[in-house]
Amino acid sequence: MIKLIKDFQNYQYVYYWFKQGKGQVSPSLPTLQHVSEWAIQNQSVVYSGEERRSNTRTYADNPYNRRATDRDPAIDIDLSVKKVTQLLQILEQQAA
Repeated sequence: MIKLIKDFQNYQYVYYWFKQGKGQVSPSLPTLQHVSEWAIQNQSVVYSGEERRSNTRTYADNPYNRRATDRDPAIDIDLSVKKVTQLLQILEQQAA
């Protein structure tokens, strides 16, 4: 199963999907909206079967969503906190 990672790279927050044994499986994405769109696109590429829904609208308002791509992505691992804290400490030391 892939995990959503939030990271801090080159002074920017980025998000990417990570799969154990394969590493990063998506590009670094700037927003959670981009993450969601990538996941939907990737799922449609991976799934080779015929669409079984008679209505393909998003079921985001339904609390009992049927697919992972119907739900907003949630961050599984946040690597950014430690990196931002380290950066702030460095900046504070330089200012002193």
